[in-house]
Amino acid sequence: MSSSSSTTVSNPNSLNKYDVKIYYSTFQSGNALYLGGPRSTQELSDNYLHNFFQKTTEEEQTTGIIKYRCGYFVNTNPTISVKNPIAYIVQDTSSPNDSVAVGWGYADIGSGFPDGSFDLSVEPTIDTENDEPDLVDFYDGNTPSSGAVLGEDIPPGMAKPFWIQYTSNFNAQNFPRNTFILRLHADNLPHNVTTNTGGMTLAQFSFPIIAEGSSTTPFITLANNVLSFKPDFIATAGNNNVNSNPSVFMNAFKTYMNKMLLCFGDRDVRDATVTNAYVNELAKYNFAPNITRRYYSKDYGNVHVCVMDTSGSTPYTNPSDQYTFVSQDLKAAFTNPATDWIIVITNRAMYGSQTATAIRFLYSDLRDTYHQLFTDTGVLAVIQGTYHFYERSKVLGYNPDLPSQPKTFTYNGPRYTIQGKKSFIDGSIFLTIGTGGVMSDTISLLSPYSAKTDQLDTGFLLIRVNNATSDKNITFSYYVTSRSTLVFVDSFSVTKLD
Repeated sequence: MSSSSSTTVSNPNSLNKYDVKIYYSTFQSGNALYLGGPRSTQELSDNYLHNFFQKTTEEEQTTGIIKYRCGYFVNTNPTISVKNPIAYIVQDTSSPNDSVAVGWGYADIGSGFPDGSFDLSVEPTIDTENDEPDLVDFYDGNTPSSGAVLGEDIPPGMAKPFWIQYTSNFNAQNFPRNTFILRLHADNLPHNVTTNTGGMTLAQFSFPIIAEGSSTTPFITLANNVLSFKPDFIATAGNNNVNSNPSVFMNAFKTYMNKMLLCFGDRDVRDATVTNAYVNELAKYNFAPNITRRYYSKDYGNVHVCVMDTSGSTPYTNPSDQYTFVSQDLKAAFTNPATDWIIVITNRAMYGSQTATAIRFLYSDLRDTYHQLFTDTGVLAVIQGTYHFYERSKVLGYNPDLPSQPKTFTYNGPRYTIQGKKSFIDGSIFLTIGTGGVMSDTISLLSPYSAKTDQLDTGFLLIRVNNATSDKNITFSYYVTSRSTLVFVDSFSVTKLD
């Protein structure tokens, strides 16, 4: 497979065809090779399809089959980054009976090798060659403009995983010497053409959300793992330190206090000294506007985040100043063509499974005041604290006849698509992320609208926004920080089709 064009250049800021190499991944299941995992040191260097995929059997040719393989693009240049890389299929399979497509892997850019306790640049594996890898979008276009846009540069010496999807059609004829050509387009590779990736829209950005922190070692571990992602900003869903000690939180995230969207819970307002410590620190930077009021909103790229104050110190039902602000704010975001995704953060929870402890509960006044408003104004996700566990709901609509039993809607998750809208027309997804330090709640009765739970691990939610493709995408991943390695245990994504 070809990874660049064949012309070398003398420009010191440009790469040549020898700088970008393709390496196999190492995980094997049965007889199927290259199913993700760490990268190898073995280079994949020619166009022969069966150097990547085992030959299809006679039965597979008769019935048709879809298979997947993972490799790594590696920038071997010691000083120059690969600028704006786009993977695409220059030439489809030479057989008329099948086809291939390419997509970027889920793992971060990095070495591609395990590094200490974990390395986020190692691609997750698939169980069999027929299992589609999670959160990978495939492109079969034959030009850079129709290829897979990464949206960030690959630094010197770093790798980024990719996947190939191979489709053999029904009743395919035998084609023993099948080939295809994969290429990596980049602004500083010879003979490449730069493509427009969306004007002033941020190509890619990410931000984590945490809640219900503590002064314990698990919280400090969580904070360090959050910072390892180098997010664009950080948000919280309240009770930022359940020991009411703001210095622990602010010291853990001292490099991000100028890029912090902080939500207040009851423990954050229990003492005026605690509240003022947070407010005075964040007011220095004005990243969180109107922080002294404690409810506010923030536009970042094409995401609108509305932070509510449900700490108990500020009224939020209708009528109230906060209700007026939230309703007007969400309506304005809903009609703003520059906004693609709307997220609400609240400490108090509207929906969730029952727990064995009675001191935390669902807030019916919050639910009955806002759920229908959220649906009407295109709120995609509502992030909650309060409970000390993780839970993701199905798509929920307000049920005025029996509010405690919301309507549930079946979409093609965990990869959702939205056609020409900001959210699901029927409702929103509710996520509880009270996993910042002390896991003290046990679910006694799982709700029928629950899609995923984790009662054992501390962790955080990471939201990634990708505007580098024609179809804009947002991904929510829940990462666990209390196991031997940092792993994500739940994820869903939403793609906006205009």
